[in-house]
Amino acid sequence: MLEIVLTEIELFNDEAQEFVTITKPLKVKLEHSLISVSKWESIWEIPFHPGPGQPKEKTREQIESYVRCMIIGELDPPIFRYFIAHHGAEIQRYIESPQTATKIFRNGKSSGARGGRTITSELIYYWMTIFKIPVEFEKWHLNRLLALIDVCNVEQKGGKKMSKSEILRQNRAINDARRKKYGSKG
Repeated sequence: MLEIVLTEIELFNDEAQEFVTITKPLKVKLEHSLISVSKWESIWEIPFHPGPGQPKEKTREQIESYVRCMIIGELDPPIFRYFIAHHGAEIQRYIESPQTATKIFRNGKSSGARGGRTITSELIYYWMTIFKIPVEFEKWHLNRLLALIDVCNVEQKGGKKMSKSEILRQNRAINDARRKKYGSKG
């Protein structure tokens, strides 16, 4: 969870044609979580994590909509505009933060359950069901939840698969050891 404190701000509300003043500190809490993504996808009806060949860039309106989905509670429009203008970079760093030390590599490249495809909130909920991940984890930072899903995927598959040549080499070594042990020629 990201918590940003707004202090002593005076803004003009164009819609109400009046000044809005914050005199006491206002805590704004945000979660980049599966819940936030699910809310955003229900508004825009497009995947938050597009797959290959799909546009990855979001419009300014979509970005601001996602920040609204992340906020726990409500912010008046003039306060929200101030908030996004002055804390956008901090919010972006929070969204991009891995929130975990886990790295999964296959063939020298980072990978996992995602495999470069389109990911929707329903697919993540599906993975949570398959891997028996408690629904409470939907409040975790999304990148941390996806890392957990990647770990579950790797562990379920039993680690690295051997190549055909590695299997043949291993079988040859086992057979040689047995021949030697039993004094056999074949």
